[in-house]
Amino acid sequence: MPVSSSRELGDIQLGVDSFSFHRFFGEANRWESPLQERWASSDLLAYVEELGVEVVSLQSIHVEDLSPAGIEWLRSELRRIGVECIYAWGHRNGLEDGRNPEKLGQAIAAMRVAASLGCRIVRVVCGDQDSWSDDRSVRGAQLERLREPIQAICREAERLGVVAAVENHADRPVRDLLDLVASIESESLGVCLDVGNAVRVGDDPVASIEAASPFIVMTHLRDLRIDEWARGQGPDGWWPCVALGDGDLDIPGILGALAHAPRCRAWLVEASNVWPGQSELEIVNSSLGYLRTWLGGCDPVPS
Repeated sequence: MPVSSSRELGDIQLGVDSFSFHRFFGEANRWESPLQERWASSDLLAYVEELGVEVVSLQSIHVEDLSPAGIEWLRSELRRIGVECIYAWGHRNGLEDGRNPEKLGQAIAAMRVAASLGCRIVRVVCGDQDSWSDDRSVRGAQLERLREPIQAICREAERLGVVAAVENHADRPVRDLLDLVASIESESLGVCLDVGNAVRVGDDPVASIEAASPFIVMTHLRDLRIDEWARGQGPDGWWPCVALGDGDLDIPGILGALAHAPRCRAWLVEASNVWPGQSELEIVNSSLGYLRTWLGGCDPVPS
């Protein structure tokens, strides 16, 4: 459906997050079957080149060689295929809700790798679904523990000239994360809005995007098949993923809200826990086609 926007949509970069292919890198969760096929970074980038996308979010766990030579090879390959890189740190539980000081050092090191790769955005996470609590006082204590490490990450981002994007990682509601990010008041700190993770903790994704709009610098997009059983199982349950437009989420409404987020250029497809009988490759390809068709039908109104 064509929509009007207060921003130009020609600056949007479509891409994919390498987490979509975690089974190809040897990782499967309790809802997934392992794959025999194995990828290296070179295989991932070859596939990204075939997709014809503008940006890839590269999970740090999918980079085999972080030596100076390895980083130079990766930077050269990204430049050769003409794809911008977002470096994603924190799989699986990131800063562990501020409980583990060593994790902050790892995050800072990842930001320096990102700067060496020429990235403008570094995605970080604070926790994961094991962090989730219905108790607001528990979540409030988590946020207070996270304040100091997030401030340290922000200072390093300012020094390096990058933006740190904190993801809602099925660890807390978007509103809680937004309160933390907004309180730090820095252009070097933003939000990676993950649509699927918002739904997993009971958030309305459209309302979440609208609330976080000024702070969103990148987004993870997926569609889900959900029912009342799924809604009651919490963020650690099975939330099966399908191609955009084939599930139960209001994808047109989500994209329309994102179109009004002034800093959100990187729109990344992410797949996980794929619907039986489908594959990550099918979902990524179909979802990118959906996004290209949707953007082609938009009628942006320049501000």
